[in-house]
Amino acid sequence: MLRSLRLEGLEYGRRRLPGGWAYSFPEKDNAYFHFIGEASCWLLAPGGKWVELQSGDAILLPRGDAHVLASAPDASQPPFPAWQCRPLWEDRYEPDAAHAPDEVILFYGSMRFNLDRSHPLFRGMSPVLHARALIGSECLISPLLDALAAEMVSYRVGAAGIAARLADVLAVQIIRSWMESGASSEGAWIRAARQPRIGEVIAAIHDNPGGNWSVASLAAIAGMSRSAFATALFRYLGGHTRTLPDGGSDAAGKAVDRTGQCPHR
Repeated sequence: MLRSLRLEGLEYGRRRLPGGWAYSFPEKDNAYFHFIGEASCWLLAPGGKWVELQSGDAILLPRGDAHVLASAPDASQPPFPAWQCRPLWEDRYEPDAAHAPDEVILFYGSMRFNLDRSHPLFRGMSPVLHARALIGSECLISPLLDALAAEMVSYRVGAAGIAARLADVLAVQIIRSWMESGASSEGAWIRAARQPRIGEVIAAIHDNPGGNWSVASLAAIAGMSRSAFATALFRYLGGHTRTLPDGGSDAAGKAVDRTGQCPHR
């Protein structure tokens, strides 16, 4: 299930932002992706805290939470103007244009994943994922960021298309790296999905949420006895079987109950 995670890019844009500025991004059903080039800026993250974003960093807001980007926390007073995306391929060719030293190049992307935002994978994610914070666990992120930075200031043939595809790859890579490096503290469902046998069971349930599942059928998918399956399920999902679709949730709950632990679900 997690191996098949994919996205569809909906819109991409790039703008040079000199001086003081601030833009709001409303809550939406799709993910937000931002890349910061040339100079730093600030993010008013979900929860109301300002966080500085360094040049060369990228962030992903997987659930599409509302947020603000600004040149500085005090650059403007709310209400902040809404961001207006100009399509990436409408950028004019201006190789000799003069640019301010503190000018930020902001790359914007809106992406739709093949999993609903209410899916446990996204419910367990942090509201904001920073690419730079994940470099230590994934060697591919740094060259991807460098490549996107180069395309952001390039007017070479195909630069807009390459930048859009790099953003797509980076977004999935950010999720992959987050899953593999830090997801164990983010949610029982994600911890369980990363276990090969229990992950197969969760994938089967999500592929057929209305199926007539039983403890025996789920244990068979895992290739385990019912008692061993129940023990493993309790170890990784504990009392969180309600994160599964209804039919599988009931069967998984019965399996967990068989351990004699009977946690609250």
